[in-house]
Amino acid sequence: LDLSLIAQDDSFISRSPSMGPSKRQNRSKTPERIDASFGKPLLLDESFRPSSEFSRSAAVSLLQCSLVIFTEWLAVGGGGSEIICEAAIQWCELFQARDMTLQAEVLPFFTNLAIKLCRGNGNYALLGALLKQVEDTDATRPLVKSTITALLKSKTDNTTQKVFDTLLSVSDEIFCKSNVTTTGTSEEESEEDVPLDLDEVWSHDSGCVLPALQAVIGSKKACVDFAARLVNEVSNNAINSRMKARCLWHMCDAASDQVGVKNAIRALDREKCKDNSTISSLIKFYL
Repeated sequence: LDLSLIAQDDSFISRSPSMGPSKRQNRSKTPERIDASFGKPLLLDESFRPSSEFSRSAAVSLLQCSLVIFTEWLAVGGGGSEIICEAAIQWCELFQARDMTLQAEVLPFFTNLAIKLCRGNGNYALLGALLKQVEDTDATRPLVKSTITALLKSKTDNTTQKVFDTLLSVSDEIFCKSNVTTTGTSEEESEEDVPLDLDEVWSHDSGCVLPALQAVIGSKKACVDFAARLVNEVSNNAINSRMKARCLWHMCDAASDQVGVKNAIRALDREKCKDNSTISSLIKFYL
């Protein structure tokens, strides 16, 4: 905003004390009395009612500004990260409305705050809430993938492992809520269980787990690290082990370090995984 022209306007030049008090030009006319009584401001007229569109725009703008302020506050070393994270998680409830336009408007501000909380404060709770509550759409998918990719590029291995922890925790929670059991082997999975596409790995409608997995596959180094993590999950017969075994297939296929992949597969407990057709096929293929 250029304020330089203000000084050139005579109306903004302050009157110098040496100029003396101003004098009324027409002294013969008595000035009219000014009504100093307080009346109702026009803006508070009872006929004024904000439209729903105005209220929505104001609420979205307020939320966006709040997220930006909190992100910048943490960026300059401000405290209160736990309180900020808790508040942001509560605001994530708006994603349950399934309003695609709203999600596209506010998600970039949420993801920026989530990245700052992860990198600067080691707090991954907001990231988990976003992966769990944001719907996987054409508008949200690139934002989720870029967020995970940015965190995986961190120079510290701890950040990468924390991202894996969050991703697996969210996938387990969504899987359990879907009332799907991992006991027994269905008829369609009795044969060699090798997924043809990553969409077959995660077929649940809720959450943004699939874009997060795609982001991991996009990082060659992360593929090997995540494969080793999945090996541990499958060997210990963790929750949703069949999905994790399928995911392990894709991680091994996308990894550039095939030596690291083979070492990870050798760490599988074959006795515990003997009933998992996916793992059996994986071992035959790589070893």
